[in-house]
Amino acid sequence: MTGRKLTTYHPDGSFTVEDTRALEEAKALRVAQLDAEATNDIESVYPQYVQINAALGLYDEARTSEILTGIQERRTHYSEKLAQINAALTNDQVDAVKW
Repeated sequence: MTGRKLTTYHPDGSFTVEDTRALEEAKALRVAQLDAEATNDIESVYPQYVQINAALGLYDEARTSEILTGIQERRTHYSEKLAQINAALTNDQVDAVKW
């Protein structure tokens, strides 16, 4: 990756943005950020030990179902955001995709 997005602030309060990233470069960066955001979201609600305990059958059926449903909802949300990134035609559209 060789491009960059640089914001320059001027004394009069205005600013300029120079974006030299190629579209695929912007997409790759946003996907990497999205991966981290999705992982952090899942693990903040369902830490690794909770996921492992559910997989080992240590929780009752209702708790395990709630965990699996919560994780699946976040995976679906991730897939929707990934589709938005892949459909983007400009760097600004890529940058507009938020978790």
